[in-house]
Amino acid sequence: MSLTEGSTLYHLWQKPPVNVYIKVEILENTNVTFNPNDTVTYIPKRRVQAEPEISPRDAHAERIIVPNVALLGMASMLHNSSLLLNAGLAALARYLDSQPFLNLTAHEYLWGYDDPLVRLASTVLPNWIPFSRLGLMDRMFDEGENVITVALNGGQAAETEAMERRRRIYSIDSYNGWTALRQWTGETSCSSLKGVSEGVLYPKRMRSNDTFLIYRKAFCRVLPVAFSRSGVTNEGFPAYWFHLPDNVFDSPDRNPENACYCRPKVAPCLLSGLADLTPCYYGIPVALSFPHFLKGDPRLLDKMDGLSPDPSKHESIIVIQPDLGLPLTVRSRMQLNLAVHNTRLQSQVARFNNHTLPIFWLDWYFDMPDEVSRLMHLVLFVAPALQSTAIVLLALLGIAMLGLATCSCSKKNTLFDTLLIPINAINLEIICNRPERYDHSINRGTSMTKPYLTSRQIRKHSSTHETSG
Repeated sequence: MSLTEGSTLYHLWQKPPVNVYIKVEILENTNVTFNPNDTVTYIPKRRVQAEPEISPRDAHAERIIVPNVALLGMASMLHNSSLLLNAGLAALARYLDSQPFLNLTAHEYLWGYDDPLVRLASTVLPNWIPFSRLGLMDRMFDEGENVITVALNGGQAAETEAMERRRRIYSIDSYNGWTALRQWTGETSCSSLKGVSEGVLYPKRMRSNDTFLIYRKAFCRVLPVAFSRSGVTNEGFPAYWFHLPDNVFDSPDRNPENACYCRPKVAPCLLSGLADLTPCYYGIPVALSFPHFLKGDPRLLDKMDGLSPDPSKHESIIVIQPDLGLPLTVRSRMQLNLAVHNTRLQSQVARFNNHTLPIFWLDWYFDMPDEVSRLMHLVLFVAPALQSTAIVLLALLGIAMLGLATCSCSKKNTLFDTLLIPINAINLEIICNRPERYDHSINRGTSMTKPYLTSRQIRKHSSTHETSG
């Protein structure tokens, strides 16, 4: 199964089938162009569709008390700004009666609600805040229009680079024309897109020591995916289990590879277990973590009640069929947080200073649909069995044909020998009865034509030979 135009894998990649649960992200890759240099260019379109029939609660009716992300976020963003700017924000918040907590429905909080501070900012500074309603999930899924070019092979012919070529299959060749992430400046591992994929397709014939890099714009950074274990799924497919490493969100003192994500000149480096998303979310200090601060610094839990990290509930996994490189199950569990720095002149916000507030956590869940599962069963089990059976039958047929040919050839040789012996005997006697002619021709160095006998002569000579005998 290869990603070629019109192939089965192409249709699965272009518009992946999904099983729905409450809210479902629907992905469709549009404007697909296969390029001459073994790459494919496309524009992914993602939208979210509600499934209220299977939702445990009515998001439009359920009311919740939540932090005011706009007020807390703007105050935290200005923590290093001048006193004048901070005083202006404090005065504006009092004038608009902005409170640190809001009473909203779950749907409003996630998909959009009217906030006077946001509405004013979008009017005065539309290039900074290009929306008038704030919804947290709405902002996460609003990735804009992105033109992505993906490699279909490594683009290298040398056999010594076979491993590199295999790793680069389905990796990002350019993202909106760029080969690096602009939100992370400098030639660092943070900005590099080399060998990075979207995590939709993976190379075939995977190995247990493979490690992959995945980029989603909503996460603002590249995430490594490492091998965890091998096994068999409930459907009977051999599979590899992958997970995000425990230190993926560690601070630079624990994981030096994350040093380029820390920007001390802009804001204090976050505690272990938090990933800074500020450059991708309008300068608001948003942080990513595992749910309930799983594997994070214990100080994150000390300041919060009601959090109980549990790997079985909060860990992210990807189950991949290694022969085909297709994901069978994906559980991507992430928590969005608001990192409130040490604000200035913000009396309403001061109680949250130097706290990381959990906003919500979500579970992106994907299971292989039944129709794709049946296709994989055909490819992995039925087709190889039919192929092996065909090989055995063809081998037996070849052996049988070879035996028949050998037997037929043996019978022909026996018949030929039976006919040839009397004729040779006759010719030998004729030559022996005329030695002088034969020897004389040899002495002259000339060739002599072999005596030609008609059928009557052969019969006459044969009968004479039998009589004399």
